Amino acid sequence: MLFGNKKIPKGIGCIWGVTMKRKLSREILKDRLYALIESETLEFVSDSDDRSVMRIPYMMSDAVEDYLEFTGVEIIGEIPKRNIRKQDGGIENDIHSLIITDADILGNEISFRAGLQPVFTMRYREQVEWNNLYQYHRTGHYWVQGAEHIRRVFYILSLIYDKIQYLGPDAGNDLERRLAKLVEFAPLRYWSPTKTSMEDWYMTTKEGNRVMEEIAREAGDKHYASMVSLFNSVPTVRQKEKLAKYLAEPKGEKIYRHMISLINEASEPYPARSYGADNDIRIQGMRRRIQNDLERRDFEGKWPNFQREEQLVTIIEEQPFTILDWEDAQYKFYMDVTLRSFLHPEHHVEDIPGRDLQLLPPGMSWEEFRVKKEEKAKLLEQKKAEEEAARAEAEEAREQAELAKAAASEKVIPWPPEKRSEKEAPEAARQAEIFSELDVSRELEAQKSVMKAMMLQETAQDPERTKDDIFEELKRVSRMAELNEPKLSEEEKVALELTRIAQEMRKVHM
Repeated sequence: MLFGNKKIPKGIGCIWGVTMKRKLSREILKDRLYALIESETLEFVSDSDDRSVMRIPYMMSDAVEDYLEFTGVEIIGEIPKRNIRKQDGGIENDIHSLIITDADILGNEISFRAGLQPVFTMRYREQVEWNNLYQYHRTGHYWVQGAEHIRRVFYILSLIYDKIQYLGPDAGNDLERRLAKLVEFAPLRYWSPTKTSMEDWYMTTKEGNRVMEEIAREAGDKHYASMVSLFNSVPTVRQKEKLAKYLAEPKGEKIYRHMISLINEASEPYPARSYGADNDIRIQGMRRRIQNDLERRDFEGKWPNFQREEQLVTIIEEQPFTILDWEDAQYKFYMDVTLRSFLHPEHHVEDIPGRDLQLLPPGMSWEEFRVKKEEKAKLLEQKKAEEEAARAEAEEAREQAELAKAAASEKVIPWPPEKRSEKEAPEAARQAEIFSELDVSRELEAQKSVMKAMMLQETAQDPERTKDDIFEELKRVSRMAELNEPKLSEEEKVALELTRIAQEMRKVHM
């Protein structure tokens, strides 16, 4: 529903066409913020040109863009932007841990806390809510294969439902308020447009069942209407699955077509989404090229519906529903294809190769956009190269550590003990001492290589970790604790020496 913490281009409030603006009461503002905090979707977006303007997105979808705008903003403290690790492994000052109460909204000031601890306060001169409603009947996203046409119907119905649920009944017309009830018909939720189940997102109601029964009768499918009526009286898991699969099968075509016609009727009164004059011209030009492609293949019709013999094609447009990061704004086209036969229509979706559009930020030329994109690509390539180099160095250090360990584990005995004479004993003791020192030296080198590899690996995996964190972790893993006993064993000497090496490497290698 919402988006990441990115900058909004200046003038966003006027680029979209028809816009509604209102000042929020304290109660509505509180409800908006509560909903965002509860759903862990609270974001703060600063204006790219005016740092005294802050926006909080409330709802972003193919049907609506709604956000809170604060002007004359002063931030006391710091807005959390990422997770901050605590020594005990927990998280503090994470943006999703923020809370507010009634007492935290006073006048033109909102205080955000993490538990009882204050995090930051936002003071402002004025606040308003911008609300933009759009057509949605030509849009679609195809995240899951199979029964895409029914999944798209449910996706659009959920857009309507969410719009009315979060913005109030006045955000929809009479037909939309009726269609929204279909989301409460459990068998339709079976066709989730994503890989996530919709069962926990929406409730099941008898009203939803009743509306589906009415639509089935309007579509001329009395059999399905009777099945829904029975399900409304005695709902069972088996009946629910049967009703769900019916909708995606050829025998459910009448109901599908009727739902699409109602969706089109409900959506038509709203304005089409605009991306600025230059982008709108390019989008219209791409539509003409796609239509010309279909006409060369002997299709006839009017945008977006075309037909050739028993083949129907509807062009579906995947429209970016928020333009906060214009560099990634892609406008895509798909063909929703229906192969019609007397009793068994079949549906599938096809990409349209080479017809995707990269949208340009407002006021930016192609040359400026190209230069900016190349700079971003260079930075990404540089970061990738640095990460690869760090991984390679870490891998090399690990290999050296393994070799050092292998060498340190080898024991060299100059001759068998049983063949030593009393005369040879002092010499044997001296050589044994030498080899013991060699073992200690090899162990130190091996541990040193292991520590270096661990440091490089930790830094490559998480550059944000502090030197102290990595050092403490190394000491824990290596079990190096300072020992105060006057007499130390060889192992204890190794531990002390490793502690010294770790302290030196902490200064040099980090």
